[in-house]
Amino acid sequence: MHKNLYISIVLILIAITVVSFKIAKTPENTTEIKQIETEDTTTIIQDIPPVQKISPKISLSNDKIYQGETLIIKLPDETKKISLNETSIPYSVINNQQIVFLGFDTREKIGEKTIFYLLKNGEEKSLSFEIIPKTYPVTKIIIPQKLADQGVTSKELISSVTTNDKISLEEILTQKTPFYYFTKPFTSPLENWIEVGGFGNVREDANGAIRHLGVDLDAKNGTPIFASNTGKIAFVGNLQNYGQSIVIDHGLQIFSIYLHLSKIDVNLEDLIKQNEKIGETGNSGEYTLEPHLHFSIKIRGISVNPRDFIEKTKSLDSR
Repeated sequence: MHKNLYISIVLILIAITVVSFKIAKTPENTTEIKQIETEDTTTIIQDIPPVQKISPKISLSNDKIYQGETLIIKLPDETKKISLNETSIPYSVINNQQIVFLGFDTREKIGEKTIFYLLKNGEEKSLSFEIIPKTYPVTKIIIPQKLADQGVTSKELISSVTTNDKISLEEILTQKTPFYYFTKPFTSPLENWIEVGGFGNVREDANGAIRHLGVDLDAKNGTPIFASNTGKIAFVGNLQNYGQSIVIDHGLQIFSIYLHLSKIDVNLEDLIKQNEKIGETGNSGEYTLEPHLHFSIKIRGISVNPRDFIEKTKSLDSR
C-alpha cells in the first residue's frame, strides 16, 4: 500500500512539473504569435501596388456658357496644343499657369462643344462643355436729338454705326500680341458700376437693328476712367459715332474699349498699369444720348459680356 501511495505522489509531482513548464512557455508562445502577425501585416503592405501617376487634366471656369459670355481654360503644363472646331487656339502663361480665353458670340450655335488638347508626350485628350441660349431684351432705336434735328433716319444711323466706326477699329482689333500683359483679374473701369445699358440688348425698328455689344455705365461728365487691366494703348482718337475713344491691348487679342470720353490722358503705345487713370467720361460722338461710359471687351474679335468676363477672370487668382 505504501508503495502505491509513493507511486501516486510521484505521478502528481510529474504532472505539476509539466503544467508549470507549459505556463512558463506561454510568454514565448505569445511573442511568437505577435511576430507572425507583424510579419503578415508587413507582407500585406508590400503587396499594395505603387501609386499610379495621374494624367494631367484641363480645368474650365465653367462647363455651361451662355451665348455672349466667356470661358477660361487652365491647361496642364505638359500641354503642346489646344484646339476647338479643328482651329488651334493661342495660349500663354499667367502666374505660372497655361491660360486660354474663349469668347462666344451672342449668336453662337447652342449645344455641346469639345476641346482637344495634345500633351508633349503625344497623348491627346478632350473635354466637352455646353453653350446654352441667352435671351437678350429688344428695344426701339432712339435717334439722338442732335441727329434727329439734322434729319438723320434710323436706317442711316444703323448704316453709320455698323460700317464707319467698325472699319476704323477692325485693323486695331486684329493685332496679335503673343503673350498676356496682365497677371491679375480685370476690374471695373469706374469706381461705381451702374449699368444703364445692358450687353447684348437689341435696338431695332422697321429699318433694321443694332446689337449693343458692350455695357453703358452711368457717370457724370468728367468722371475718372481707369484701365481695367495692364496693357498697351492700341488706339486713341475720335470716332464719328463713338466720339473720343481708347482701346487697350491686353495681349493675345484681348482688348478693352472705352467710348464717348470727354478727355484722354494717354498716348498711343503707352504701357498702362491696371487701375491707372486713362481719361474721363463724357458725351462725345454722334450716337449718344447722355454722359456715360460705353465699355466693351473683345476676345479675338468677339464681343463678350464685360461683367461676366470680369467675374470669370477672378479664377486667375486660384490654382
